[in-house]
Amino acid sequence: MAREWVAINPAQRSTDLEVSFNQERRLLFEEWIRGLSGPTTKRFLPYNIPAAFRLTGALDSRALELALREVIRRHAALRATFSPALQTNPTERRAALEKHARTGVPPSGFYKQSAHELCEFAIRNEALDNLDDEKSRAIIDAEMEASFDYQRTPLLKALLLRQDAETSLLLLTIHHLAADLWSLSILRQELSAIYAHFADNEPYRLPNLSIQYPDFCEWQQKEYPLSGEFDLSFDYWRKQWSEYAGNEPKLEDIHFALPKREGFAAATDRQVIALRPDELNRAEEIARRFKTTCHGVFLTALAVLLHAYTAKRHIVIWQFFANRIRPETQHLIGWFANPHAIGLKIDPDGMAADLLQEAKKLLLGSMTHQELPIPLLWRTLGQRLCHEGPRIIYESIRDLDTNDAPPLGGLSVNHAVLPTDLRGGINLRARLLQGENKSSLSIEYPKERFRAEDIQTMLADWRDTVAALADAPDSRISSLIRDKRR
Repeated sequence: MAREWVAINPAQRSTDLEVSFNQERRLLFEEWIRGLSGPTTKRFLPYNIPAAFRLTGALDSRALELALREVIRRHAALRATFSPALQTNPTERRAALEKHARTGVPPSGFYKQSAHELCEFAIRNEALDNLDDEKSRAIIDAEMEASFDYQRTPLLKALLLRQDAETSLLLLTIHHLAADLWSLSILRQELSAIYAHFADNEPYRLPNLSIQYPDFCEWQQKEYPLSGEFDLSFDYWRKQWSEYAGNEPKLEDIHFALPKREGFAAATDRQVIALRPDELNRAEEIARRFKTTCHGVFLTALAVLLHAYTAKRHIVIWQFFANRIRPETQHLIGWFANPHAIGLKIDPDGMAADLLQEAKKLLLGSMTHQELPIPLLWRTLGQRLCHEGPRIIYESIRDLDTNDAPPLGGLSVNHAVLPTDLRGGINLRARLLQGENKSSLSIEYPKERFRAEDIQTMLADWRDTVAALADAPDSRISSLIRDKRR
C-alpha cells in the first residue's frame, strides 16, 4: 500500500522565512569561520556544487541564457537571500556563534531567508584557444572556488568558455544552500527542455511545482516537529544513537593514517579502482540471495574492512539519503539530502551472512526514517551525539562522468570531468560508482592524512572483501579479513 502523506502547503511569502536545518548548520559554520559575506580564505573553501558540460554544435547562447533564467524563475531556492534573524551587537553575535558552533545546532530562528520574485542573471562568456590547457583549467578552478554573497541573488553562476563556433564548455556552479546532487539532475532535464523551446520554438512541458523550497523549510521547522512522523523517526534514531554514540571510529584509528597536523586540511584527492563486470555480477548475485542490494553488500564489506583497519567492533559509516519521499519534493531544486549514520557491530567470530542481514535491516530502517534531520535530533535531545571532525562516508551513485547528459536542442552534450582536489575536505568518502559500461570504487581523502598508495591498497582490500563475502557468506567474518588486520 502506498504511503499517504499530509501535504506540505505553500507558506505566506515574507522577508522572514525559515531556513531548513541543513541550511541552518551551514550558515552557522560559514558565519563562524568568515562572516556571511566575508572573503574566502585558503583555510576555507566555499560549499559549491559544480557541473561542467562539453557542448558540440552550433550553440544559441541567447537561448541558453533565457533557459537558465527560466530555471531560476521556476525554483525559489535559487532566488533566496540569507541573513541573521536576531539583531545583536557584534560582540554578542560572536559569543552566540562560538556557543552554537560547539554544539553544531543554533536555536530556531537564528537565520532567515527571503525568496525574491525577480533577480538579475547573465552568463559570463570567455573565448579560449584550447579548453584543455592550463589557462582554461585556472579559469575553471577560480570559478569552482568562487564564493557567493548571500545577500544577492541568484545562488547559481554560469560560465561559458568558447573554443570555436562548434566547441564550448558550460560550467554551472550552485551553492549547496540551494541544491543537492538530485537537484543537478532536475536542472539538467529542465535546461534541456527549455533550451529547445527558446532555440527551436519547441513546446515543453515540465511538472507543476505545488510548493517551493522555502515552503518546505517553513514546514520542516514549524510543522514536522509536531507530527506523528517525527515522533516515530525520533524514537528510531534515538535508539540507534544510544547503541553507538561515542563509538564512531576516527580517521586516526585507521592504522595507516598520518599524524594530524595543525590547521585546516583543505586539499583532497581521489583514488579509483575499476570493477570488472564479473566482480560486480558476483556482488549482485549475493545481494539477490539475501534479498538486499548491491549497495548493502559493498557497505557491509566496507564495515568489515574498517574493523580490520581499526580493531574497533563498532563501525559507524555515514550516508546521504535523498529525502525526496514526499511527492511535492520530487521535482524541486533544493537541499533536501540528509546525512545519517549506519552503525554495525562487528563480531570477528560472527557469520558474514548475519552481518549482511543486519546491514539490510539498518538500511531499511534508515530509509524509512530518513526525513528526520540530525540537527533536529540533537536539538530535541539537547546534545550532540557524534564527535566533531572528519567522518567516514559511503555513497552508491550513478557515475556522472558518462555521456548520459540530456541534449540541448541539436547539440551534443557530454559531462566534463572536473578536478577533484579543489573542494575543501576532511572526510574519508568511499563511493561505489555504477555506470552502464563501467563501474568502479573510489575514495576521496584529505591529502594531509593519507598517502595515495595506502588509499590504493584500501580500494583493493575493499574489492577483495566484497569478493570474499560473495564467495563465502557462510564463513566467519575473521576469515574474510585474515590478511588485512592492523
